[in-house]
Amino acid sequence: MRIISCHIENFGRLSDITFDFDENLNIRLEENGWGKTTLCAFIRAMFYGLGGSRKKDYLENERSRYQPWNGGMFGGELTYEVAGRRYIIIRDFAKKDKDATFRLLDERTRLESSDYSESVGEELFGVDRDAFLRTAFISHTDVKYNGVTSGVGAKVGSLSQKGDLENYDKVEKRLHDYLNEKSSRRKTGELYKLNQSIAEAEASISSAGDLDARRAETSRNRDKEEERVITLESRLESIRRYKELTAGVRSIEDSLRLTPQIDRSRYDILSDLFQGGIPEDEEIDSKINIYNDIQNLIQKNDTLEAMIDTMKDEQSETHSRRNGKVLIAATAIIILAGIIIGTIIHNLIISGIIGVVALGALLFLLPGKSGKAHDTSAVERYRQNIRANEDDIRRLEADLKEYLGRLGQTYSRVDAEGLLYDIKAKSKEYRELTKDIKIYEKQTEELRDRLDSSRRELQAYLSQHPELESDQNADASAISNEISEARNLVMRYNGELEGIAERQDELAEMRAALEDMKARRAELQHRVEVMKRTGEYMKQAKESFVSRFMSPVKNAFDKYMEILSRTGDYAAGEYVIDANMDISRKEEGAYHGIAAQSDGYGDMIGLAIRLALLDVMYKEEKPVIIMDDPFSNMDTDRVRYGKRFLEEISGEYQIIYFTCHDSRA
Repeated sequence: MRIISCHIENFGRLSDITFDFDENLNIRLEENGWGKTTLCAFIRAMFYGLGGSRKKDYLENERSRYQPWNGGMFGGELTYEVAGRRYIIIRDFAKKDKDATFRLLDERTRLESSDYSESVGEELFGVDRDAFLRTAFISHTDVKYNGVTSGVGAKVGSLSQKGDLENYDKVEKRLHDYLNEKSSRRKTGELYKLNQSIAEAEASISSAGDLDARRAETSRNRDKEEERVITLESRLESIRRYKELTAGVRSIEDSLRLTPQIDRSRYDILSDLFQGGIPEDEEIDSKINIYNDIQNLIQKNDTLEAMIDTMKDEQSETHSRRNGKVLIAATAIIILAGIIIGTIIHNLIISGIIGVVALGALLFLLPGKSGKAHDTSAVERYRQNIRANEDDIRRLEADLKEYLGRLGQTYSRVDAEGLLYDIKAKSKEYRELTKDIKIYEKQTEELRDRLDSSRRELQAYLSQHPELESDQNADASAISNEISEARNLVMRYNGELEGIAERQDELAEMRAALEDMKARRAELQHRVEVMKRTGEYMKQAKESFVSRFMSPVKNAFDKYMEILSRTGDYAAGEYVIDANMDISRKEEGAYHGIAAQSDGYGDMIGLAIRLALLDVMYKEEKPVIIMDDPFSNMDTDRVRYGKRFLEEISGEYQIIYFTCHDSRA
């Protein structure tokens, strides 16, 4: 398998750039910051997708780390060849995993291909993303081999379909941890804890005693007290009801006794007055109006009499006054005549006028017959009115006399009005007294009926509860105290029963849990035994595997170490690879771990072991090896052998090598 080319649309700082790759060795010399690591990450992501999407660390979260600097589509294309056919991977990583897209095209037809899925890396190389990073992807940061804990050796997985030493170590450790975790001798072991719990449960169950007997006895005591409560409550209710009925009777008796008596003497007097019936106010008011009419008629007659008397007095006064006027007029005329005669004796016309005036004055001053006749007519008319009014007065007074007579009263023109108003007031009083007496009699009757009913109810209750004859004076508060005491006992017994029930439930759960724990213990003991045997079988299998596998790994390792070393510097016998994939180097008669070696030497060992593992892992389709400046820690001499190493392996593997040093290119 080999990569033909790739086009980066946008990925990190790289944008709209295309790379073509030779089928053997490809060396890219670029300065620091150009984007070599980004290009490596792009190639890896095209096969395996982005990693660490859920991690918060920016360096571990590739989606955050390689978001395009200038926006645009986040992804690109990669063309690869396998088994003589070429395919194009097209990915848009987008901003979120859910929005990412993947397409695979057949390069020849440019049509969609289903030969590989989105997991194309795993399907091509037969390893997952982590295994690819630990084998075919060699970065300058993790090339050094540090034994079983390094990212080159101890973390190498999927060595072949025949076995996996690293996984063996992991499984062996897990088995060891599992046996410690389940141990029956260690205090932290599950079997030890189970045995303790089983012992405690058995002790608790055995010490519980006969809970059924305790429950039955407590139930009997509780039932007894409940019956006592019912009896006492019934007794107390009977006493309370008796006292309530007795109090009701006494209350009605007190109401009857305290009801104010009505003074009937006044009612009796008024009854005699109104034997013929109570007059209505309207009727009395009409009689008062009649009385007022009589008074008005009397007043009119008095007025008419006064007018007649006045007219008589006026006639007498008028006669006297006229006689005086004649004398004065005659005297005036004589004087006037004398003056006129004396001063104007010669004027006859004036004398005639004066004579006429004097004559008229005399005639005017003399009383005439018509005025006297008129006064006489008016007086007569007044007398007729007086007589008519007197007839009406007699008629109206007869009505009042008859009305008052019916009420046993005597008519008097002087006090008739006061008598009528007194009758009106007494009629109102009589009606109110009648109403009050009816209300009083009704209330009294109702109280007597209630009293009779309450007495009958009391007697009926006494007949139903004959025990009250001796118990009616019992102290209700003392009985209430007995009830409270009995209820408290009931509550206490209920609490005990609840406690017993809870304890029984606990014991039932404990017995069930005990059975579960025993079953769990038996299961664990069986599993522990199985795990022990598994460990033994794995150990045997490992020894068998190592005997078959370590030889080709060691041979490949020796081959690559010899390429990387100066001629004659490498001796195969000075390195030993054990079943744990730990590499030791013999120096001065003793074997020492690789961790003690220099960085440059350690990187050489890392490269050699990775290639050795790749030789063993991939017998058919060889993966692309991507190297990100793995010779950065080597001196100039060893870099020269590193180049020889690249030329050697590029005949079998496609190599994409990135560096920023011309000396290592």
